[in-house]
Amino acid sequence: MSALEITPFTIELLGNNHEADFSDLLPAATRTIDDELIVPSTSDEVLEFLGKDVLVHKLNKIHKQLWMAGRPMPPRHLCYQIALSRDVVLSEEMDLHLVWKAKRIYIKPLPRYLLAAGFWNRYILSGSPDDAQSFAQPTMIAACAKGFLLSYCALITYESDFKRARDIGLLPSGIEWKQWRTWVAQVMHNCPYKSVDRRFWYGELRLSRLNMIYRWQKGYLLRGYTHVGAPSDYTEFLRENFSALVVGLGFMVVILTAMQVGLATEHLGRSVSFQTASWGFTVFSIVTSLAAFVTIFVTFLAAFATNWMHAKRYEKKRMAFMDVHRQENQP
Repeated sequence: MSALEITPFTIELLGNNHEADFSDLLPAATRTIDDELIVPSTSDEVLEFLGKDVLVHKLNKIHKQLWMAGRPMPPRHLCYQIALSRDVVLSEEMDLHLVWKAKRIYIKPLPRYLLAAGFWNRYILSGSPDDAQSFAQPTMIAACAKGFLLSYCALITYESDFKRARDIGLLPSGIEWKQWRTWVAQVMHNCPYKSVDRRFWYGELRLSRLNMIYRWQKGYLLRGYTHVGAPSDYTEFLRENFSALVVGLGFMVVILTAMQVGLATEHLGRSVSFQTASWGFTVFSIVTSLAAFVTIFVTFLAAFATNWMHAKRYEKKRMAFMDVHRQENQP
């Protein structure tokens, strides 16, 4: 049996009353790839949910560039994150787990289903090697799930971390510190780095660097890595960009004013080199200001047009999927 086929732990932190039915460990509802809300019940529906809830496709696409966003080391423990004045924001998106910006870090709460050994055996470690297609999905899910558990072993190392994690909702209720210590020892023993998804070779990841990588290497110039932390509407988009432009123009105004004063003096006014530099910087300031304004305006138009077309296409697709028609002039 390979490393990926071994259950990471044997201790049941939530008790072992879920052998027959694991539905109470899953969310009340989940969203399919067609954005349809369902209650996962069949094995295929549970696997589809796990694929959306556990896999990290977006980070795996830029694995070779992750060194730019973080270090290949475990994340620092929870109380250290708080000591850095970072607000812990709960996020159910695995792609945002341990991603940080400014004074904020996003952490995915530890799901109840990942703490049940029976659930691992039935869904996460299921699949037959004879069926490559069905076996690949559970294998990837197991690697990500093991890496996720390993990240929690690093996040909650001290009892103070454990108490804070329970208080803010990172851990399910009913877990005791002594049980947690045993669980951590088992997970660390059964989850070597070669068995986990390569995203979890890294700990905390800087959001601004992820946005930069996605914009300039993947071509997502408008969206970047995620919409989280991005401007929520066009007014905010314009305000942020024009604020940066105003700051740049402020520096230019100070320099141009200083040059103007210098040209009025007898010593610098006669200097050919200073006159040439003043002329060059004046032209540079005019061209740069116009180019920045045009860039912001074109980006705004591109974002508006792209969002408009995407919204219309999505509406048409969803209406067809729901088998309904939008009523014009409906009161």
